[in-house]
Amino acid sequence: MTKRNTLTASFCKTVTEAGRYYDGGGLMLVVTGTGGKSWIQRLTVNGKRRDMGLGSFDFVSLTEARKAAFDNRMAARTGRNPVAERNIPTFADAMESVIVLHRDAWKGDGSEKQWRGELAKYALPVIGQARVDRITTADVLAVILPHWNDRTATMGRVRGRMKTVFDWCIASGFRSDNPAGEAVTAILPKCKPATVHRKALHHSGVAAALDAIRGSNRAHWATKAALEFVAMTAGRSGEITGARWTEIDMDAAVWTVPAERMKKGRAHRVPLSSRAMELLQAAKRHADASGLVFPSSTGKQIAGAVLSRTMKDMGLDGTPHGFRSSFADWAAECTDADRETVERALAHVNSNATEAAYRRTDRLEARRDLMQAWAEYLAG
Repeated sequence: MTKRNTLTASFCKTVTEAGRYYDGGGLMLVVTGTGGKSWIQRLTVNGKRRDMGLGSFDFVSLTEARKAAFDNRMAARTGRNPVAERNIPTFADAMESVIVLHRDAWKGDGSEKQWRGELAKYALPVIGQARVDRITTADVLAVILPHWNDRTATMGRVRGRMKTVFDWCIASGFRSDNPAGEAVTAILPKCKPATVHRKALHHSGVAAALDAIRGSNRAHWATKAALEFVAMTAGRSGEITGARWTEIDMDAAVWTVPAERMKKGRAHRVPLSSRAMELLQAAKRHADASGLVFPSSTGKQIAGAVLSRTMKDMGLDGTPHGFRSSFADWAAECTDADRETVERALAHVNSNATEAAYRRTDRLEARRDLMQAWAEYLAG
């Protein structure tokens, strides 16, 4: 019978002569000619002899090495391959791989920040350092349930993001099931999250808000111009802060937002009113090497939160996104514009596939008249 536990902690610490020193059970301490020491385990996996490293003696004690070696032997006896399993990532590492995979497809940096922020806050403290093949549905529930009733919508996103990470793990061969899948959905209490709409000014108050923004001496010129451009175009903040001069046709007074920067992934032409053109002419005087229409003071894209914070700091009701609602309400109450033209102005995609197939015009000229009327309404 092979002897076990033949080494001592004192010997391992003091030995300096190069060689292999066996502890039994396939575990050995390897000492190099330069004095380096590391643990190696020799074991049989699926009928083949394999050597696997267990770490440096500087970081792995004799007791820890013995425990790891024992666990590996037990795993090999049940048909598992502990050598291959050492390459299985932790949840945190798998999350990074998924983010890198999707980063180029995400619009701006909002998605990456949201992924990192929410998973770092809720998932990583619980399962971040766990190997993905060892995470169970119970572990996923331990992330979600403590916050489910108070933050239902947030935890719904967290569950969806965990599910995406585990889908990647399945595709990569690290596990065969998804612990954040349907079983979690079935177990979670039915709790419909309350819909919270972003605050929006009544359309009659937008002109005064824009006057206040233009007159502010605290905000950077690009922030003020971007806020007004949001209102004038009824666009989304990210589309405006990411706008580049190459997207603007000054002669035709049209701004074409490329598909990769649109929420629905479809290019969108925006007819520019006379006031919108004035804003662009003024912005031209500040043009820099960034190519951005409204660059920040550091020449980078203005962060979306800056626009909202500027309005809040000025004591203005509503949000930049709320200007879209203000425009839609004005169009419904004060014009005879048809619903399709207004929806096109908001870059909403027709959810009816049959209708969308036959209505392929983007109604640019009808929208041009509507946006000019909106600009004149705001000018008083």
